[in-house]
Amino acid sequence: MDAITTYKQFLDGIKKESTSTVTPDAFNRLFNKIQLDVIVSKLSKTELESKRIEDLSQLLQYKIISPDVVGSNNFTIPRTGEFGFAHSPSDKILKLLNVAFKIVYEGHECINDSESGYISAEYLRTDEKYSIFNNPFRVPTLSPPYTRIYYQLYENRITVIFSNNTVDSFASKMKIEYYRYPIKFNFDKNNPDESIDCEFKDELCQEIIDHTVMYYLENITDPNFQSKYLRINNNNNNNTY
Repeated sequence: MDAITTYKQFLDGIKKESTSTVTPDAFNRLFNKIQLDVIVSKLSKTELESKRIEDLSQLLQYKIISPDVVGSNNFTIPRTGEFGFAHSPSDKILKLLNVAFKIVYEGHECINDSESGYISAEYLRTDEKYSIFNNPFRVPTLSPPYTRIYYQLYENRITVIFSNNTVDSFASKMKIEYYRYPIKFNFDKNNPDESIDCEFKDELCQEIIDHTVMYYLENITDPNFQSKYLRINNNNNNNTY
């Protein structure tokens, strides 16, 4: 759905209950907040409903990353700003789904100096580390066919975890699968060609508009809401449709 249609659909929605006007700038702020809220709510249920998976499919991304230093087993994901991991829109990680590593085997009979395919890793919670390492059925190991590895995440650094007696083997590549942040919507009345449309299909875009209308109408009398989202109206009373 294009930006101007999205904005007008919102205005039509609030006119049923409110006579106030919302500028494009204020609407952009509101819409982007609700867009993220709606996507995050869907993320928590992606395993339950195929419809939600379809809604989020265009946000699904893959990235292959080299280690910080060869043999270090540490991998850094670039990040910046409020969006967490970021360099371009496709780099802004909203939810990390899967992590896998290629392993170069050293000190193993028959497979010494060979490189594996990507091996899926499980997230290792700090409070479970010792119980896992003391459990023979869950302890990390690089001995085929029972290969089992873990990873830990510290801010924007991922470390692959092998067994305690694995000294020379190392991870040569990391592949991550994740949902990125949605692209920020922006309706620019003065420069329509520079507007950024809602990137989702019309059905989901309409759902976000409906939630934005509902959120606006429920909070319009709240002074904090007015200050945060609508203060720009005071300076742009003539910048509306």
